[in-house]
This record gives sequence, C-alpha cells and structure tokens, in this order.
Amino acid sequence: MAFTRAGLRWLFVAQGTLKEQALRGTIWLVLAEGFTRLAGVIKIAVLGRLLSPRDFGLLGIALLIQEWVGSLTQTGISATLVSQRSDIRSDLDTAWTIGLIRGFLVCTLIFFLAPWGANYFDAPEAAPIVRLTALLTLLWELVNPGVVYLRRELNFRKDVTWRLSGVLPGLLAGLVGALLWRNVWALAASLVAARIAEVIASYRVFPYRPRLQLDWRRARRLLHTAKWFSWMNVTGFFERQLDSLATARLLGAGALGYYQVAAQLALLPTVGLGSKVEAVLFPTFARVEDSERLRQGFLTALQALALVIALPVCVLTLYPELVTGLLLGPKWSPVAAALAWLAWAGFARVLGGVAAALLQASGRLRTAVALQVLRIAALGGFLYLLVPRFGFTGTAAAAAAAALVTGSAQVVAAWRLLGLGRRDFLAAGKPTALVSLPFLVLRIASAPLDSRWELPVLVISACASVFVAAGRLRNDFSIRLENLRVSDPVVIPRVPDRPSRT
Repeated sequence: MAFTRAGLRWLFVAQGTLKEQALRGTIWLVLAEGFTRLAGVIKIAVLGRLLSPRDFGLLGIALLIQEWVGSLTQTGISATLVSQRSDIRSDLDTAWTIGLIRGFLVCTLIFFLAPWGANYFDAPEAAPIVRLTALLTLLWELVNPGVVYLRRELNFRKDVTWRLSGVLPGLLAGLVGALLWRNVWALAASLVAARIAEVIASYRVFPYRPRLQLDWRRARRLLHTAKWFSWMNVTGFFERQLDSLATARLLGAGALGYYQVAAQLALLPTVGLGSKVEAVLFPTFARVEDSERLRQGFLTALQALALVIALPVCVLTLYPELVTGLLLGPKWSPVAAALAWLAWAGFARVLGGVAAALLQASGRLRTAVALQVLRIAALGGFLYLLVPRFGFTGTAAAAAAAALVTGSAQVVAAWRLLGLGRRDFLAAGKPTALVSLPFLVLRIASAPLDSRWELPVLVISACASVFVAAGRLRNDFSIRLENLRVSDPVVIPRVPDRPSRT
C-alpha cells in the first residue's frame, strides 16, 4: 500500500532525473491515449444509437478534407520552439501571430474548396459540414503558445490535462445536439465544443497571455528553421496514405477493408506506443547537451522500446492465424499473413522513430526529411512490385520492407551522429534477443503438436517473455520512490505576460 502511494506521488510530481521525467511523461501519454480511446468508444456507442451511419460518413469526409489541407500547410513552428535550447519567451507572440495567420488562410481555403471536395466524394451535402470543420483549424491556432513550455520541461501531466479537457464537453454537446437535431450537425457541434474547451484550458493550465505581434526578424528565423519540420509533416502525410491509396486503387474497397483492419490490429501495440514515447523523446533529447548522456539516453530508449514491442511482434509473427481467429473470427482469416508482415513494419517504424527523434532534436532536420522521402520512394517501389502479385498481403509486405529499409537507415544515421560502435549495437540488441528467445524455442519445440496446443504454448511463451522483459526494465528504470516527498513542488517556468522586444 505504501509502495502504491509512493508510486502515485512520484507520478504527480515534476522533479527527478531526466530519465524519470521521460518515463513519467510516457506513462501520462499512454494513460491519456487509453482514456481518449475509451471516451471515443463511449461517444460512438451513445451517438451511434441516435444518428445514422450516413451522418458519421459525412463528418468523416469533412475531417479528411481538413486533414489533407491542414497537413500540407503545417508550419512546424511548435516543434521548432520545443527543440530550441535557448530562451524562447520573446518568440511566443510572433509564433502565435503566425499561427493565427496560417489558421485564417487555411480556414478560408477549406471554405472555398468545400463544394469541390464534397463532390469529389460524391456527397454534396457534406459541403456545409466541411465549412464548419474549417473553423477547427482557426480555433486550434488560438491555443496559448506558452503551453509549449510544458513539453520543453517534460511536464506531460499538465500537457495531457489541457489536451483532454475537451473530451467531456464534446460528448455532452454531441448528445444534446443528437437529441435536438438527429443529424450530422450533432457530431460537428461535438468537435467545436471540444476544441473551444481545449483553447480555454490551455490558458488555465499555463500563466501566459499572448498578444498580436509580428516581429519580421523573428518570424523569418522561426520559419527558416521550421520549414524542415513542415516538410516532415508533408512527407509524413504521404507516407501514411500511400499504402491505403494503392490498395484501394489497385484492389478495390474490399481489399482495403482487409488491409486497414490488419494494420489497426498489428500497428496499435507497436506504432501506437512508439508514437507516445517519441513525443517524450524529442523534447528530452533536445534538453541533453552532454554527448555521453545523450548516447546513454538514446541506447536506453532504444533498448526499452525494443523490449516492450518485441512481445507483440513475436506473437503476431509466429501465431498470426491464432490471433486472427481469436480476435476477428474465421471470416477474417485472409489477414493472417498481412499481420505478420505489418508486425515487422511496426517494429522498424518504432525503432526508426527513436532515431528520428534524436535527429530532429539534434538539428539534423535535412537528414530526417531525406529519410522520410526515402521511405516514400521505397514504399512506392515495393508496392509496384508486390501488390499486383500478392494482393493486400503484398501491401503489408511492401510496408514492412520499406519500414525495415528506412528504419535501418535512421538508426545508422543516429549511430554515426553519436559515434557508437559495433559493441554498442550488440549490447543494444541482446535484451531483445533474450525476450524473443522463449517464443522461438517453444514454437520450434511445439511444431509437431496439433493446433490445440498453440494457445497454451503462446501463453507460456508470453509469460516467460514478460518475466525477462520486466527484469531488464526494472534494472534500466529503477526509481527511488522513498526519496520523493509529498511537498515536492511542481516546476513550471515563470514566463512574463509580455516578453521583451530585444
């Protein structure tokens, strides 16, 4: 009981070593992701009884158009502010003003593109909804620019707090709208209410009040650095969409449905976790100035992530038919082979993401963008070769091959940047090999047995693997809870309401 109280106390303070702060931030982001997904399920379960599938489809079209335009016009200034090691107080107002200008332009563009986009999807009635969702981009740019300090200082508890503040207002607004209107406008009202609540919460969680101010010298400097983050957003958008686009174009909607279900099942336990950890690693690496500490931090993060995701990768690789039958049922059996390929795609993307976070935090933005372009080119080439011959399983294989090629290149680039050697590579891979060993040994030993033994063997392998991984993680992330006091203050940088003009 005392250990539980100490653990909770550790989770709610903002002090400790950089490793502890990074681990605490990861926990908060994972908890927030779980809460968000649960709230989404509840929202769909409630509103799904009051609205038609067509209503959800119209909103989906509107959000897709907004995502397209928004992703292609991201400035990347927020990531730039997080990565800078110098004082950013005097840049906040200029960054906020640039965001407002961008939000207004994007909102206007989406407003005029709405009829064309709706007709492209053969849903002209979606045009008014598209125009309403255009306001979401403008609303988002009203967020307090000072919250960037929360990520810079790894205070993810407060960062998560304001980002989740719109969940309940959005659910209530959607429910009231569904009872009053019984159409897609209830869903749109839910999104707008959630976004307004987030904007308000951003000003309550951090004591900074921005003002309209455009310093052209600062603006040019910010945009010059941020352009590489912007290019990363653009290339990342095409990277995420290319496999589904090729599947839909070449194989049809049915194959796309199989592939997307397989991708959700295979990538959620790997890429889903990896994305949260990468969100912590980027500001963490940006704060480290000592090269030796940076090397140790990178190796520790790489080992820990590889340990955690090794278990689902082994399960999906060695038991894809069993997983498909248990979770999806017999009608989804064609996705089994795709699951195995996508498991390795997720593994490579996660480890490559750790290296990408290091490259971005170290200012190697051109290298990071070049590697993303390499992934798009590799994915396009593999799709061209494999999809016509192997269907959506070929799509999964192409995604895995492209991720392995690019992930390896990203890790090699990070390896050279840090000056690491072959011994470091062997030391980094050893724990993952030990975690994977029970799966390989028991799978080979149980090969002569019939399929009834697959599930027991899988459970035994997983238990052995978790035992090994827990031991390694406990050694790597040992936390002295007894040294923390309840009175430890939460550290928030003091930022004046009005930055200097110097």
